[in-house]
Amino acid sequence: MHRRPQVTEQDFATMLEKFLHERDRSVKWLRGLIDAPWSNAYLHPTVGPVSCELLLTNWVAHDLHHIRQVNNLRYEYLRSHTDVPLDYAGKW
Repeated sequence: MHRRPQVTEQDFATMLEKFLHERDRSVKWLRGLIDAPWSNAYLHPTVGPVSCELLLTNWVAHDLHHIRQVNNLRYEYLRSHTDVPLDYAGKW
């Protein structure tokens, strides 16, 4: 069985490049849509109606969630590698 690499084992630059490539493809596809049926919905057996608008809006929210995670990791890395107080930077 193939083991999936842990996040800390992955090369950040490579993963960022892959992410940006896929995101670029997705954004190009979205921009190419004409009169997209945003209100079309799939009836999910557990959560109910899931519209195109809901999926796209949650896609953006999910990205923001990951950006927050990356920022928190970067902040914690900085905090663990300095003796300088970081209170002046604002509350985390």
